[in-house]
Amino acid sequence: MVENTKRALEKGFTAMKLKVGSADPQRDIRRAELIRKTAGDAATIMVDANQQWTLQKALYVIDQLRAIAHFFHHHPTMCCPTSRCGGRSILSALHWASMSPTR
Repeated sequence: MVENTKRALEKGFTAMKLKVGSADPQRDIRRAELIRKTAGDAATIMVDANQQWTLQKALYVIDQLRAIAHFFHHHPTMCCPTSRCGGRSILSALHWASMSPTR
């Protein structure tokens, strides 16, 4: 993963998308931290959980990833953003409006 990140940076990429959503949230967090450490603060980091997390796990991982200043989460749970099953909680946790790509 480190070597892939270095190669991407050498080719001029400034954004990295990391597949997460493993059964072990600490594994996902460690991998994201490793990408941040390798790519540096200027890189944009995106994570895609492929709807593998529960609401509680999604909120936990999102909170833990704040330290790496990631850009967005793609499909953290099966919930849609406006659903009663927790999508709004996820949007609130992400501070969605402040993370708009048009800022």
